[in-house]
Amino acid sequence: MKATNWKRGFLAALLFGALALSGCGDHPAANQGGAKAVADIGMADGRVGTLVGKKDAQGALVSQQARGVLMYGPYLSIEPGKYRVVVRGTCQVPDGAVLTLDVVHNKATVTLVRKTIGTAEDATKGVLTTLDFEAPHGAADLEIRAVISADATAAITGYSLYKLQ
Repeated sequence: MKATNWKRGFLAALLFGALALSGCGDHPAANQGGAKAVADIGMADGRVGTLVGKKDAQGALVSQQARGVLMYGPYLSIEPGKYRVVVRGTCQVPDGAVLTLDVVHNKATVTLVRKTIGTAEDATKGVLTTLDFEAPHGAADLEIRAVISADATAAITGYSLYKLQ
């Protein structure tokens, strides 16, 4: 089942990447320097929610021209250490629009990392962005969120969490 979700997510990333006129992103997901994979989350996962998006038939979470929380969840428990989240998908962020991704815990009262993506970044190999963070005390309810403005578009196909140390 997990392999099927990964394949659907990969194919959706390729499709959306081919359709995007301009994208955003940073690092390819292929090499994580020997980091240990902690979780691979697809957008069909019931622990992932949206307030302003829609889960499509290809397994992506797609924005709907509305401002707000595009993605939240999955409320994972992690041990203390350094981590990397690789978010897969595509986006178009015109001047003045924003797409912000963050990693939070403790009922979203503690922000571990936040990154705003703009038009200057390029989509590479289906990777929307990479977020590195440290959780010195671990977390019982780790959440990866995306907040989008109405004039930006995004299709998030999934993300992977790696433990770096």
